[in-house]
Amino acid sequence: IHREWFEPKTSVYRYTFKASPEMSPSLYAHVSYLQPHLQTANDLPIRLYGVIPIAIVDRNTFLKPVIDCADEIRPDVPVTISIREATGKPMTYTLALVDQGLLDLTRFATPNPWNHFYSREALTVKTWDIYDWVAGAYGGKLDRLLAIGGDEHAEVEGGLQANRFPPLVQFLGPFELKASKTETHTLNLPPYIGAARLMVVAGAGRAYGSAEKSVLVRKPLILLATLPRVLSIREQVSLPLSLFVMDPALQTVKVQARVEGAAEISGDNTQTLIAPRTGEYQLQFQVKTLQVGTARVYLSAVSGNETAEQKIEITVRNPMGLQTLVKTSLLQTGEEWTPQLDLPGQAGSNVITLELSRIPPLDLKRRLEFLINYPHGCAEQTTSAVFPQLYLQKLIDLPRERQQEIEKNIKAGINKLRTFQTDDGGYSYWPGEIQSDPWCTNYVGCFLLEAKQAGYMIPAAQLESWKRYQQRTAQGWLAGDEQSTLIQADRLYSLALAGSAEPASMNRLKERKNLSITAKWRLAAAYQLAGQKDAALSLASGGTTLTPYRELSGTYGSDVRDTAILLETLTLLNDPKRAFPLVQALSASLSSDAWLSTQTTSFALAAIARYAGIFDNDKASFTYTVGFNANAKEDHSSSMPIIQQQWEVAADTTAQIFLHNSSKIPLFARLLLQGIPRIGQETASANGLELNVDYLNGQDEPIDISTLVQGQDFWAQVSVKHAGLGSAYEELALTQTFPPGWEIQNVRLTEDDREPLSFNYQDIRDDRVLTYFDLNRGELITFKIRLTAAYLGRYYLPPVQVEAMYDASIHARDHGKWIEVVSPN
Repeated sequence: IHREWFEPKTSVYRYTFKASPEMSPSLYAHVSYLQPHLQTANDLPIRLYGVIPIAIVDRNTFLKPVIDCADEIRPDVPVTISIREATGKPMTYTLALVDQGLLDLTRFATPNPWNHFYSREALTVKTWDIYDWVAGAYGGKLDRLLAIGGDEHAEVEGGLQANRFPPLVQFLGPFELKASKTETHTLNLPPYIGAARLMVVAGAGRAYGSAEKSVLVRKPLILLATLPRVLSIREQVSLPLSLFVMDPALQTVKVQARVEGAAEISGDNTQTLIAPRTGEYQLQFQVKTLQVGTARVYLSAVSGNETAEQKIEITVRNPMGLQTLVKTSLLQTGEEWTPQLDLPGQAGSNVITLELSRIPPLDLKRRLEFLINYPHGCAEQTTSAVFPQLYLQKLIDLPRERQQEIEKNIKAGINKLRTFQTDDGGYSYWPGEIQSDPWCTNYVGCFLLEAKQAGYMIPAAQLESWKRYQQRTAQGWLAGDEQSTLIQADRLYSLALAGSAEPASMNRLKERKNLSITAKWRLAAAYQLAGQKDAALSLASGGTTLTPYRELSGTYGSDVRDTAILLETLTLLNDPKRAFPLVQALSASLSSDAWLSTQTTSFALAAIARYAGIFDNDKASFTYTVGFNANAKEDHSSSMPIIQQQWEVAADTTAQIFLHNSSKIPLFARLLLQGIPRIGQETASANGLELNVDYLNGQDEPIDISTLVQGQDFWAQVSVKHAGLGSAYEELALTQTFPPGWEIQNVRLTEDDREPLSFNYQDIRDDRVLTYFDLNRGELITFKIRLTAAYLGRYYLPPVQVEAMYDASIHARDHGKWIEVVSPN
């Protein structure tokens, strides 16, 4: 025992106990004794108070990674980094190189897993209260994000370091390092200048360790240019370029810009900079967009032997929506059709699609594109977008590329739907909601079961959790209104589809009087899947006449959607004779110009695809001749119910097509003419809603947005009012798309956001904000979005529009306009 020191003022002795040779040499302990009345070292005997804690640590649990790298590196030269363990131990590790400024913003310390896994466990106390809901409402909104304590991380050495360049973040691993070996890695850095931190986090069995190293990234000459995230056609933007000259010998720099693709340089593409001193210099090039597509901007700076380069890719969009015109004809055997086509879009945007079918026409391309490109993404709409794609191969002969695209879409839909599942196993309408939506839970579950049947991988735990929720809800269901009854019938159908039918709940629902036609037929489908065909036929023995209606919420239904449910039941019952009139009715709805909701479109397409897959396989092949003129025609044949051909047309006014039916059966022909109209041709419109859009400064005073100064902050204020016609409007969608030169400021997590939420869900993206809400009769609601005029240039502001997602006749929109962002000088 060795006494290390004695401090009279604090009356503390410190002793070190060292392990004997017979014990493990890695054990050690520290003990402190307190002698309260001690005046000198020899004055009083030592007295011990309390229990002496002895910490025993196994040194074999430590790893000591070592990072070997130059202290200063260049961003344009591959960087070599060597990793080893100081004592030669094997380990598994990850390697990260991160911008030091970014780390400082979050006070991020290099992870030390040893401290985490071998830390002392303190008494943990968790508390909850409802104070924010009683007093102050949302006053504690941000406070709930913070836990008590954590003051040891409050300080950061050197403060925050500003960084003008895009964040440098590279993460590699995990890697295996064998005993006494060294692993070498090569990194390629993007354009960057400043400090960075190399971090290694390692583990091996019960041993852990980490290491870090600061490096300086710089070169004599570097450039950085920025553009908005997206541009629109016919816009002009100033491309700002920062040039950093770090060597006084580089006094003349030649800078060149080149653009390929959908844009071009407007004006000079070469500038010469005279740099009398080191530092940062600003240059600008003018970029003008030409057409929809991708623009690639190449920038280079040369001075002596030093060069700097940068490449930027940017999407050029058309803010106007796709416009579709349709021409149809029924071609008897031997009949020809040569329609004159008036193209709806500007040059380069027009596409002609031919659909030929021996079953009544479905307008398959237009309806499917509507589902896939629908801008909103609740659980119902996400499911509707991918559900019919499961059955497309039963309808149409798809090329390999199209099959891969469909498979990608379905997998993306499956992954997205996971974010909607709640803790109880059901599915919510919007991601992040805690309450399950009963109809969406049924709908999503049916899709996942069908997708699994088609060969897609669905996690077993996800389906099992859904099934338990459905069983609990079905067994505990209490009779309600007509909508509740349909939901229960659909729930029982979904359980039967999963092979877990609920006979008791099915019989209880069957005995109810005055079941709606749709609920009866959905229950009949459940009995058929459960193997009780007599009960199914009894329920589906009535008529199929439905009363027209449309729901804005609940089951999101319509009479057309319900017709599809009846067709699905007759397909399961193997009754093509009664099913065919329903196919014709759905065909008429799909082929018309009428707007159909995502729910209705999905059910109709899926129902007809199931029907065609079962009852249309034995039909004879058909042949046809097609071409843009009689001298350049081609012969084709197909045994599929539907075929499609598509052409991109360079013309911007008219075209002509030649079609001949050389088959022995009549063919339904449908031509879809799609194109993007020119900007500025849209008009304001309203029905059932009143829309008012204002732009305000920080003092809530109206401003003119035709010309804004770069850096100016302002607000877009949109007021939507129920016009007082009809009942409450549910599931309204407000779409605000902003010019590329404006940046959206997300204030939802700032202290300024203290107002109660007036919407159900809000989706803030790079260039637009989508807001979803309900409106009572006569109610007025206002939304504000904070914006900044960020990039110099001339841009187009698309119209603001609001519509009921399940009834497009309820809508309002204003008109677009050109705006400009100018320099403050």
